[in-house]
Amino acid sequence: MPTPHQATDSLPPAVLRRPRSWLSWLRQPGSWFPRSCSRRSGSRQPRSPGRWLPRTRLARLLTAALLLAAAVLGVVVWLAGWHVGADSAVYRAGGLTLLKGEPLYTSSDLTTLPDWVRLPFTYTPAAAALFVPLVLAPSGLVWGVIAVLSVVSLTVVIAVVARPSGVWLPAGTAIVLVLEPVWKTLFLGQINLILMALVVFDVLVLSARGASSRRLAGPGGSAPAGSVGAGGSAGAAVSGDSAGFTGAADAAGSVGAGGSVGAAVSAESGDSAGVAEAGAGSVGAGGPVSAAISAGAAGPGSVGAADSTGAPGAADLPGMAGSLDAGNPGADGQVGSAGERVRRSGSRWAGVLIGVAAAVKLTPLIFVPHLFFTGRWKDGLRALGTFVGLEAVMFAVIPGDAWRFWTESVSDPSRVGSVHWIFNQSLNGLVNRASSLAPWSMAVAIAVAAVLAVPAVWLVVRWHRRGEEAAALLVTAFYALLVSPVSWSHHWVWAVPLVCLLVVKGRRWWALLVAALFASQIVMLVPNGGNTEFTWGFGWSVLGNAYVLAAAAAILALSVRELRLRARTTAPTVQPEPAE
Repeated sequence: MPTPHQATDSLPPAVLRRPRSWLSWLRQPGSWFPRSCSRRSGSRQPRSPGRWLPRTRLARLLTAALLLAAAVLGVVVWLAGWHVGADSAVYRAGGLTLLKGEPLYTSSDLTTLPDWVRLPFTYTPAAAALFVPLVLAPSGLVWGVIAVLSVVSLTVVIAVVARPSGVWLPAGTAIVLVLEPVWKTLFLGQINLILMALVVFDVLVLSARGASSRRLAGPGGSAPAGSVGAGGSAGAAVSGDSAGFTGAADAAGSVGAGGSVGAAVSAESGDSAGVAEAGAGSVGAGGPVSAAISAGAAGPGSVGAADSTGAPGAADLPGMAGSLDAGNPGADGQVGSAGERVRRSGSRWAGVLIGVAAAVKLTPLIFVPHLFFTGRWKDGLRALGTFVGLEAVMFAVIPGDAWRFWTESVSDPSRVGSVHWIFNQSLNGLVNRASSLAPWSMAVAIAVAAVLAVPAVWLVVRWHRRGEEAAALLVTAFYALLVSPVSWSHHWVWAVPLVCLLVVKGRRWWALLVAALFASQIVMLVPNGGNTEFTWGFGWSVLGNAYVLAAAAAILALSVRELRLRARTTAPTVQPEPAE
């Protein structure tokens, strides 16, 4: 058995040497973000899914200060009589109109609107009922109420996706306020951040508790420490990178028979970048001790050489399916062979928040098929039932308005504004701008969306099976922004969880690039208004459709990357002949 010094000396210099260049802070996953969010998390264990709130006193104080600042600003806006938050005024007017028994969907403005707002009520009848609590606040204070709820929602999204430690949660919340979709949502008094938080919490917290997962041979599986395997590679613990969060496998005390003992396997997002942390004190017979099996790097504090160095797609663990977790009990007490999917009991409320979000704005309905494609049928049916139930109640309360909305208003484009305006960052808006509002524009946009649906759904299913729930959710979210007939630029608040996920994945350059795109205010700078969009040349067209082109290109590029990764991981491996 090799000594610790001999095992360390056997590692290649690239593993032992840390980059010294000034750009290393971008390349090293744990260099400028909290260790609890980075892939090199040292000896620290990842947080449990339910512990995503601020944990330090300073973090709580700073988070409370952000909320207090939003509340104070809301009061100042109210007392000063500033005209801020036109959309929040529409929300309150919809709830008040419902209480007064007046029609919601007419050609004239609602009588309950302030004098400075001239916008129609474009939301569902159930949304009007959900907006009724806003009537309790004065008209000028509603914007402050929505702003506080939006900041809370923004904090929840960052906490769930990134799980930052210390002051990084309030700091991250403050930083993302510079993104154009975020500050514009706050300025208009929109509820995009609130709806996003409902979906994120539903899919990544409530529904994720009941998500299916592979035991060991597949991504995202886990095995209890101390288990005994068969076939010479025993006692391995696999840590899957679920929803973008890193877990360190700990196989301390694992006992193997005739082979590698106490191995820690980190199943990262298919890019061979995971870092395994092997448990100390593992005991084996006739084999290496605590071998770290991952991307060619032994885990911190582990003893032994790295195995499967540089193997592409560490999450798939090719060639190991028959040697891990054969007939061992899992964490939930069930017994299964390698690769078997295990269904954990989920929350009884999973899917309800998506149904509520869809009852306010119809776009979140796309997350219902997301639940279906990822195998969470009960959650999807619960979401659909919540949406249908809320709308059915409104047929009983205001049958005339409900019928008018679903037969006329829902398909009336004049109620949402000019679809060719630059701020409509959707496929429909792009095609209408390029064709000067040709009558076939919608048909072309639908055709392009149908083509993009194939790689988008494939990515969602593949990443879900690999345990990357946050990445799969973001594919669905950005696809929804593309296919929606109208996706105003402030609807693109999904850039926030995207930046967070790229950071925790160690994709620093990509995180900066995405943040730069949405913080550049590019859609505010391109000439627009009236028929200006019809006179764009190629350059202005690229800049004026930046959000749409970036999202579509990302879906296609990621699909190509996954196809290449799949081809590499499924290629037959040549086993070296034993030396005589």
